[in-house]
Amino acid sequence: SKPLFVSPTGLDIEKYSVKNIELEYPVFYHLGSLDWLPNTEGLLWFLEKIWSVISKKYPKYKFVIAGRNAPSDFIEKIKKYNVDYRGEIENIVEFSRRQSVMIVPLHSGSGMRIKIIEAMAMGKLVISTSKGLEGINAKNYREIIKIDSEKKFIETIFNIIEKKIDIRPISHNAKNFISKKFNNIANCKSLINFYQSTKK
Repeated sequence: SKPLFVSPTGLDIEKYSVKNIELEYPVFYHLGSLDWLPNTEGLLWFLEKIWSVISKKYPKYKFVIAGRNAPSDFIEKIKKYNVDYRGEIENIVEFSRRQSVMIVPLHSGSGMRIKIIEAMAMGKLVISTSKGLEGINAKNYREIIKIDSEKKFIETIFNIIEKKIDIRPISHNAKNFISKKFNNIANCKSLINFYQSTKK
């Protein structure tokens, strides 16, 4: 059989090496293409089942949603929730600096979510589903938080707001994880080493 090398998706880590703004309390957000049905379906599920419960207890918290090409009916539907809708973002790195916890409530679709590894590279805590985290073999509650049930989603966000979960070490671990596993420079070196080894 012929030698095989699988190179993962990579990032220019330096591009995401930014100093995050110190915030008084965590800002929950979603950033992604809003013309992709799995994103809008997942967000509407999250707003109806989870964020509506969070907002009732903690009305000062808003869920920030940003992304391009949002359908008009989606924008209309989210107005009834405690949401800060930003639309298309010109500079995602600058936008993300001001956020804390990225929510990716996916239940369908396929492929690796580049926005998740970008957020992790910037030291953001990412909370997502098993579907959303496909292809990202990060450790649960060490580098990422993986949740599939409504009850656990609500409980986890309450715990973050009430500081029963410290997001800082998970965010720090997330950044280190991406730097090691999804670094373009490291991936290129591994590919070169593979080529060289096959010549022997």
